[in-house]
Amino acid sequence: MITVFGEGRGFRVIWLLEEMGLAYRLRPVDLLAGVENDPEFLAVNPAGFIPAIQDGEVTMVESIAIMEYLMARILSRKSCESSKNSPCVCDLGHQSCLFLGMFSC
Repeated sequence: MITVFGEGRGFRVIWLLEEMGLAYRLRPVDLLAGVENDPEFLAVNPAGFIPAIQDGEVTMVESIAIMEYLMARILSRKSCESSKNSPCVCDLGHQSCLFLGMFSC
């Protein structure tokens, strides 16, 4: 199961996980209390930035990078052969196109 640390821009990540139907758990990070008081989170991300995720052995930070990782994870499970009737986004480098045809493959 994917663990999402923090909210704020982590909302993007949570929204995408919901849209993709992937199981996750939200682990709040209290920035006002100070991340230096949260050793579990600092073990995942010593810099203390949110959001961060753990997916098995994979740890990532930065919401856009996390979203691209999640998209690649789903797309890698699908045959990504584009046709006129079934558009599919295989190039994750174009952030503005991330969601076009996401579930059409």
